[in-house]
Amino acid sequence: LEKEGYIRGYHAQLDHRLLGLGLLCVVSVTLATHTQDSAKRFARLVGKLPEVLEAYSLTGDMDYHLKVLTRDLADLSRFVNDVLLPHNSVQHVRTSIVLDTLKESSGYPIR
Repeated sequence: LEKEGYIRGYHAQLDHRLLGLGLLCVVSVTLATHTQDSAKRFARLVGKLPEVLEAYSLTGDMDYHLKVLTRDLADLSRFVNDVLLPHNSVQHVRTSIVLDTLKESSGYPIR
């Protein structure tokens, strides 16, 4: 499975709260312009941000959803106001704080 590329890696699953990272959020982003250059600039930004655990390009109202983990609300505020919003490819940011995780899985629905 490793040789054929089915297994992409191995990892330990850590408890983010015990690491002092207590605020899990979903951050939705709309780009200022929908050009290939703008999308590439945003992708480069996201690739450099350790707070972003996962990033998805979407169809629909928002262009991207980011799964973001920060220490606290002040850290989230800094991330949104000092990193995302000033970036020239970003037009709008909407943040949702995760209240509780109902299901978290790294598996796939293989039958």
